[in-house]
Amino acid sequence: MHVFSDLSLRNSQELMNTAPDSPLVIQLNAENFEKQGDLNKAIAEYRTLLERVPDKPGIHYRIGGLLMSQPGGAKAAEAHKEFEADLKIDARSAGSEYYLGELARQADQLPEAIRRFARATGLNPSFAEAYYGLGRSLLDSGKAADAAAPLETAEKLAPENPTVHFAIASATSAWDENRTPPGSSPAKEHLRETQPDHQDAAQERVGSGQSAAVASGRHARSGDGLEPVAQSDPVAFRSSRCGGGHAVVRRSGRSADPQTPALHRHRSEIEVRVRHQERPVAAQVLRAAMAGGMAIFDFDNDGKLDIFFTNGGKLPEMRKTGPSFYNCLLRNKVDGTFEDVTRKAGLAGENLDYNLGVAVGDYDNDGHEDLFICGGRNVLYHNNGDGTFSDVTKESGIGVKPANTLSVAAAWFDYDNDGLLDLVVSNCTIWNPATDKRCSAAGVEYYCDPRLFYDPVPHRLYHNLGHGKFEDVTEKSRFGKAAGRGMGITIADFNDDGWQDVFIANDTEANHLFVNLGDGTFEERGLQLGMAYDDTAKAVSSMGSDARDYNNNGRVDIFTNNLMGQTWALFQNGGDFFRYVSPNVKLAELSPPYSGWSNAFIDYDNDGWQDLYSANGDVDNIKPNARRHDTMFENLGGKEFCDVSREMCKTSCIGSSTSSRGTRASRMPCTIRA
Repeated sequence: MHVFSDLSLRNSQELMNTAPDSPLVIQLNAENFEKQGDLNKAIAEYRTLLERVPDKPGIHYRIGGLLMSQPGGAKAAEAHKEFEADLKIDARSAGSEYYLGELARQADQLPEAIRRFARATGLNPSFAEAYYGLGRSLLDSGKAADAAAPLETAEKLAPENPTVHFAIASATSAWDENRTPPGSSPAKEHLRETQPDHQDAAQERVGSGQSAAVASGRHARSGDGLEPVAQSDPVAFRSSRCGGGHAVVRRSGRSADPQTPALHRHRSEIEVRVRHQERPVAAQVLRAAMAGGMAIFDFDNDGKLDIFFTNGGKLPEMRKTGPSFYNCLLRNKVDGTFEDVTRKAGLAGENLDYNLGVAVGDYDNDGHEDLFICGGRNVLYHNNGDGTFSDVTKESGIGVKPANTLSVAAAWFDYDNDGLLDLVVSNCTIWNPATDKRCSAAGVEYYCDPRLFYDPVPHRLYHNLGHGKFEDVTEKSRFGKAAGRGMGITIADFNDDGWQDVFIANDTEANHLFVNLGDGTFEERGLQLGMAYDDTAKAVSSMGSDARDYNNNGRVDIFTNNLMGQTWALFQNGGDFFRYVSPNVKLAELSPPYSGWSNAFIDYDNDGWQDLYSANGDVDNIKPNARRHDTMFENLGGKEFCDVSREMCKTSCIGSSTSSRGTRASRMPCTIRA
């Protein structure tokens, strides 16, 4: 996919003006030359990009494809080197394997062609051209019966391609009536033994309407391979549950157990049932697409973690008209059960509207953690230290914001290093029920694309003045210069300068990274630093976010999830630039079936590597596949991730289909058993 295919003219011009030497701009220039047909200049720009980012996946592949398009095959040898170089970076590049197979077939090196095409089909079971190349090469080798299986698969994947039908007809005419029937050919048996899932997977993709491209230059890439680890490291060989053999470094030095840890929810230990009231009766209202927040904290300082849930409100009235809409505080009792102490604590929120995110922090340093709740009306609850809370929003000055601003999430952090917690709030848009839009198709209502009707707005920053007072410094701090449709917030010192920075995931807008300049001001540098967009420079539906050092190199990386059909984004911190590494670590392969709303890095198997948990569920509960199970992607030595969701959950905590929205990682009394 080209950068220009999804990047608006405004954004591309902004990028070129603000960061002319950035890798993304170099890629923009290369693809622009490619679109104009100036292949030599395109190749030169791609080579410049490789000088800046030598291990960037797909660029050698792109150069090889351009060289392949030269007339008369004059650059075939050079193209061969590029595809080999691509495979050194991306050992699972189905496209490069395909092209190497095609080059071998053109050179009449049929055994090599068969090997390459077979490898491509194993890497990408939806790759129709690779199946065709395999079948064609087998046919040219005189193995008509063996050609049947891959050609039949190519036909299923690309039924409109007449070339495939011709090849099948050729194979049929070559079969001897006394030979083994095509349905049990050696090729099919070989594929069943070596790639037991490839035909089922291919058929599943065809059934869901995902057809493989059968045009040159559109070969799907199926994630990145895993470079061998140093033999001095403790290594385990992880088996096929993670999609093949993978070397996994065990940082703890303990012996590696290939069995997947399983999460077991024991009812004798913990049982929490809270129903979030979120949907109107007969309309898909914007606010109802967003569920409530959750916080895990020790509100009474008894050494046990308690749980707080925000809740919705009746729509379109935007009021908590009864107990089913009240917020909920559950106190952790000594016996592992929870007691509802919401009313006693004063946190029901009877006078609030539709509540969303919640942030916990001791803003007055009295030793008791306080609560900030987002919604149409934001509210600050002070923890009185006696099991009760007081609404101090008005006197604190922290509730100030433009009318009808929809606040989604918040985070406490000390941005000026004065020892007092300040607050950042991500805002989505200006909204109220009276102006909400309706979208429908074939008589079925669905939530409108936010880009159509809901304008982005600035996020807000509140400076803690001490003594329970806050000042809105959104403009003074230069936070107000960048507008977005804010969702998740992540705080970290991304550039290691001793000042906390702010990352905000935006829905269908460029993500924001507010770099703390240390003088009370921030500069939004998401575009310049490389995490504003995905690798195609597209603003996706970013939802939750988290930041951890996923590859243990000492730098904090950023993860965001988004909606079904998109790719969850992992941005690797390179010090002065972030690399989009989702294809490298297999997230481009694992995440598209899921709509992820909230997430967390969590080392669930205690191997020293941060794994990825995501709470999933589609926007509209309309399609048959809308309800999806949550996911746990295991981190394999900082090299790639694999999906262990179903294997790890022996009850129903992750493996069941739901419409989840929120995630909070904490050390609760659950059992992790290997």
